[in-house]
Amino acid sequence: MRGRAKSVGEAGQAQIGLNAGIWVSRCGRLCIGKRKINLSTVFAGQIVGIREVADEIWLVSFMEYDLGFFDKEKGRVEPAPNPFAGDKVLTMSPV
Repeated sequence: MRGRAKSVGEAGQAQIGLNAGIWVSRCGRLCIGKRKINLSTVFAGQIVGIREVADEIWLVSFMEYDLGFFDKEKGRVEPAPNPFAGDKVLTMSPV
């Protein structure tokens, strides 16, 4: 079933807390149990990793990049810090 998102239940509930891979649906959603969490259509058909980092809070990753955190109470993925942003903006050197 290519276009169907695999839920955590289908991937194995025992994997929650460790690393689990979830298919992103064609419409860009993660299906975790009966919940449908919007991520992005950019990831449609791809597998993203989830890992429980605290009670009811999961880290969503793609390749080696952390995309954001999913909190059951909020019901959405909140963005993680930008890995490409520097600590501060460099000023232009005076000429």
